[in-house]
Amino acid sequence: MKLNIFKFIITGTFLITIVSCTKRLEEYNPSGATTDGLLTTPEGFETAINGAYSYNRSFYGKEEGEALFEAGTDIWAPSGKIGNTSIAGVIPNTPLTTYNGILSDNPWIHTNLWQPCYAGINLCNTALSYIDQAQLAPTRRSSAEAELRF
Repeated sequence: MKLNIFKFIITGTFLITIVSCTKRLEEYNPSGATTDGLLTTPEGFETAINGAYSYNRSFYGKEEGEALFEAGTDIWAPSGKIGNTSIAGVIPNTPLTTYNGILSDNPWIHTNLWQPCYAGINLCNTALSYIDQAQLAPTRRSSAEAELRF
């Protein structure tokens, strides 16, 4: 009896799997906006340039950005004693101030540094690949290219 139920379950699972895989997924983009359509117009290309600047928000003027880019330099001193005086209120010897633990396997560094950097680089490279089709004025083309490369 158990063997018949087991065969029925296996056969039913197999048939359901076969039937469900025969339909094709038809994708439809309701907005109609694609990378080709957006980056080949001057307005869309300017939007891409503005979007590339948005990735700087993660770094400049925020504590995370200062920690990632300034810790370990002569701007920050490790805590402890310098000479005979104690430094109060200065950041301690963290891995960032000693350049330890800044590889991509550190989750905080990965999330706050590498992901935004590479997302911005990806957007700049995509926009640069469309710069010839963007129909920009010649003077704007050179400055737009300079902005994206910077």
